[in-house]
Amino acid sequence: MKRNYAYVAVMSCVILLVGSLAGCQNTVQQEPKVEQVQESTRIDSGMLVTYDGENTELTVSDTVTKVDADLFKETKSPEEVTHIVLGAGVEEISPTAFDGFTELRSVTVPKENKNFCSFTDDARNCTYLCGVDKPIIFCFPGKESGIVMTGSTDAPYFYGLGTSVDFVCNGAVFTIQAEKDYDDAIRWYCSSMRHGEHTLAFRADEEFQGGNYEVNILRTASDDIVFQRKSGCSADVYILTSSGDRVDSDSWGVNDGALSFYLGEDSELRYEKIGYDYCDFEQYESCPDGIDGNATYSEEGVASVANGKLVLTADKTCTVSDYWNMRGTNG
Repeated sequence: MKRNYAYVAVMSCVILLVGSLAGCQNTVQQEPKVEQVQESTRIDSGMLVTYDGENTELTVSDTVTKVDADLFKETKSPEEVTHIVLGAGVEEISPTAFDGFTELRSVTVPKENKNFCSFTDDARNCTYLCGVDKPIIFCFPGKESGIVMTGSTDAPYFYGLGTSVDFVCNGAVFTIQAEKDYDDAIRWYCSSMRHGEHTLAFRADEEFQGGNYEVNILRTASDDIVFQRKSGCSADVYILTSSGDRVDSDSWGVNDGALSFYLGEDSELRYEKIGYDYCDFEQYESCPDGIDGNATYSEEGVASVANGKLVLTADKTCTVSDYWNMRGTNG
């Protein structure tokens, strides 16, 4: 079944090998034509602190050196902004600078800016804004999938082994760092995520890329953050709500199937649960012998978190026969 899974999964970035610090400036996209409106902008000591305009594309003045956490806090319709162009003078950006811009899909910088670089990963429908020397990466994933990293041995920028990096995506900040694996390969690992005033430490460092994993980061309509690292039916999932509730795949007590999550209409958090006995169906061309066609292959519905517990409300089921019929094979 094809689903727009939110494979959280800091949730993909392209990682450069150690010692090959190729500048991202060479991959900067051609800057779109944007209207620069400055009459409503207030600049204090080189810091852009408010913007009162209404635009889908905004430009930060070249005189601005620091983009503060209160960037555009007076914007009348931040949810309508899809693109921001930074000026050549920007030297620092707060991890929370773009909070509230729920539809923001890209932030670009001109070639004259030597402090940040921006580029697009068309294959994963992501755009990235990276500090050249400062260890910070902003990721703007496609809204439908939330995929930010997949099995790749590349990254948007490399800051050295063991360096703690802020990976900012969908309003949450993930702490990641690169390490050498047992086979001497360089891989990214994530240890925690924070959303607003709340932090969720992972049980163990989760691989942020590599192998057959897909990582998704979702932001739901209720402002909850979902991190999902998935391979096949198996997924490691962490959910941090805006109120500070925390649940993960080791604590929710679902034992009758493999859970994964995706965003439905209006960014509603939805789940799919596939029976453990059927997780390897994709490897077959037809239904294996001895399988009951009337058995429940999967269940889907709405997911939420209440009082530290995962709540699943089913609204759709699929039998084994339904699955194979959708595959075009008689089950």
